[in-house]
Amino acid sequence: MDYGESSYHRFLEGDQDAFREVFELYRDGLTYFINSYVRNEADAEDLAEDCFVELLLKPKRYNFSSSLKTYLYAIGKNKAINHLKRSARSTPSGNGADFEEFVSSVNSAENDFLADSSSSELRKELLKLKDDYRTALYLVYFENASYKEAGKIMKKSEKQIEKLLYRGKNALKKALQS
Repeated sequence: MDYGESSYHRFLEGDQDAFREVFELYRDGLTYFINSYVRNEADAEDLAEDCFVELLLKPKRYNFSSSLKTYLYAIGKNKAINHLKRSARSTPSGNGADFEEFVSSVNSAENDFLADSSSSELRKELLKLKDDYRTALYLVYFENASYKEAGKIMKKSEKQIEKLLYRGKNALKKALQS
C-alpha cells in the first residue's frame, strides 16, 4: 500500500487531515495529466479539484483493488474527455477570426510555458502526438506508472500500452529528427 492509500484509509476512519495529505500528494501530477488533454491550465486545475471532490463525496466507489493514484487518474481522464466533449459542443459561433482568437487565448498560457522551457522542442512535439501516444508516454515516463496502471487508466491491455509506447517513441523520434 502506498502513502496515498494509507492516508485515504485514515480519512475513511475519521481523520479529516488525512484527505489533505492525499490532495497534496496527487494534486500537481493529476493537474499536469489532465492538462495534457484539455491544454488549459485553469480548466485542468478545476477538473483535478473535481476529481478530489468525487473521491471525497463518493468514497465507496474506490475499492482499493488498484492504487489510489490509478483510480484518480482514471477519474481525471474521464473528466477531461467529458470536458472536451462539452467544449466542442459549445465552441464559439460566428466568423473564423472569432474562433481563431478563442483557440489562441485558450492555448496562450501553455505556449508561454513551452517558449520558456529548456526542452520546448520536445514538449511541442509531444503535444502534436496522437492522444493515446502522448497519454501512454506521459503516464509511463513522467508519472512512473507501470504498464498495468497505465492500462487501467487508459482502459487498454498491457500489450496495447507497450505498442502505444513503441509507436509513440518512434513518432516522437521521427518528429524531432525532421
